[in-house]
Amino acid sequence: MTVVLLHSTGTGPAMWDRIAKELSAHGHTPLALPNVGYAPASALGRGAVCRVEDQLAHLVPRLPDGPFHVVAHSLGAFLALKLLLATQERPELAYVRSRVRSLWMWEPVLFGALSAAVPEDDPYRVADPLAASSWLVTDEARAGTDVWLAPFVDYWNGPGAFAKLPEAAKDPMRALGWTMFQEVRATALDTTPFAAYRLDMPTTLAYGARSPAAARAMVDHLREGRESLVVEAHER
Repeated sequence: MTVVLLHSTGTGPAMWDRIAKELSAHGHTPLALPNVGYAPASALGRGAVCRVEDQLAHLVPRLPDGPFHVVAHSLGAFLALKLLLATQERPELAYVRSRVRSLWMWEPVLFGALSAAVPEDDPYRVADPLAASSWLVTDEARAGTDVWLAPFVDYWNGPGAFAKLPEAAKDPMRALGWTMFQEVRATALDTTPFAAYRLDMPTTLAYGARSPAAARAMVDHLREGRESLVVEAHER
């Protein structure tokens, strides 16, 4: 069966190359799909706007005609959830839901939902760099530059992670900087509550034991009231 692979911010479909080989070796058909602004297309030009609706309009025509599983990471998991929500709200997309056999999602980035779920004076709302009020979400002048990329990369990978990268690793991110900003903004400003997502197929949520606290919190909120969902903690 086909396994649709949805990538995270700043990576592209190539992040799945090793897993795609393993899936093929076990008789599955991997289909790693690019998000808006990733190869083979060009990155978004500075000033271009990309909304969730644009991502879904890009994604839906690329989905398989038959049944498929979904494996998604971070932004990809966010888009998988938005796609399923769209199938609830738009009858013309009901056929998509009928084809999804299972979901495996690593740390869905529902930052806007998390911001809306906690009090305004909560430490997360005050301090988390990917909360809706953060300059990483609001400052278009610095968006996508090294000044922006450094705290974004460090947030997920630890202090100083961006500075330690060789220039050859930084350059692709620089090219995608504005695209990445659009993705971060989309996840931070979308306040759809966790309870809105109907997950009526086998679903696994995974998170890293050393990931930021918000990553675990988003998994916990998404799991709430859905005891059939499987949650996995991974060392990384």
